[in-house]
Amino acid sequence: MPRTARRAAGAATARAAGGADAAGARAQISTEELQTAMGFLREQLGEDELRALLGDLNAWSDDGASPIPVGKLMELAAKAVPADGVPAKAKAIAKAA
Repeated sequence: MPRTARRAAGAATARAAGGADAAGARAQISTEELQTAMGFLREQLGEDELRALLGDLNAWSDDGASPIPVGKLMELAAKAVPADGVPAKAKAIAKAA
């Protein structure tokens, strides 16, 4: 994943968790926005790579910030409805049939 995308994902995750953005301002995004973003990242990267990215973001946190709740974010990613409107679970069921 390009470095810029990693920074954007990290900033979005920090804002969602109530952290400060690059300018030090506190910002919040809605659960729906976070779910959409996580779903997009899951579609683009795949579940394993997204989980690894979140783990890397946790490892890079050297300022004493709270750890990123990887499990909760992965749950949001799984619940997100992709751009084609068909949830991942429905696609998996259809593929298995």
